[in-house]
Amino acid sequence: MVFPVSMPWFDRLRLGRQAKHMTQQQLADAIGASRSQVYRWEVKGQLIQEYCQKKVAAVLEEPVETLFKNMPERVRQMRSKKCASK
Repeated sequence: MVFPVSMPWFDRLRLGRQAKHMTQQQLADAIGASRSQVYRWEVKGQLIQEYCQKKVAAVLEEPVETLFKNMPERVRQMRSKKCASK
């Protein structure tokens, strides 16, 4: 999918999910997160850990660099191996 350069990463996440005809719950189930966590990413712009970015990108079949472009650098310091507790 081609995203406008100026589009915030959380809008790219939402549009990428919708393009795959997935609900927030379906994406959450696919990556082992809660639906409320996906909501916080898409609507509130809560940062996504690098580990979770890779899982989301794989499910949505988009490169991490494209999907999460312009995400703040501080996310690289978040090293957990969990996307969110269910």
